[in-house]
Amino acid sequence: MNKLGYLCLVVGFLFFGQMGYGQELTNLRNLKLMASKDTIILDSLSVIPGSFVLMKGDKVIPASDYFLDEFASKFFWKGSMVDSLGSMDSLSMVFRVYPMSFSKPRYLRDRRVLDKRTRRQVIFFNGTPI
Repeated sequence: MNKLGYLCLVVGFLFFGQMGYGQELTNLRNLKLMASKDTIILDSLSVIPGSFVLMKGDKVIPASDYFLDEFASKFFWKGSMVDSLGSMDSLSMVFRVYPMSFSKPRYLRDRRVLDKRTRRQVIFFNGTPI
């Protein structure tokens, strides 16, 4: 190979090597945010149950003070816990997510197309319509 071929090979390896850093290879999420009274949407993916930890500094806040909808990835405060924290307190959330969201229905095939095809057909089983 000539010098141009080696140069293209080196540049190609450097370019494709950097592409691997574009995606996260872990499902671990670390969020730091201010305490608020509103609903907090954590992620677009569903949270794995039992993996959520909420901390204020080094102190872990017990799960009895908040409600977490894992499948919709929504966080709610219970009672007046957010008033005792203050609006300027920063919270740290650590959790893992599934590779997909379970809050939306998923089908292998589109139900509307299947219903259109079978709407006019009457299926008989042992002489009686089903």
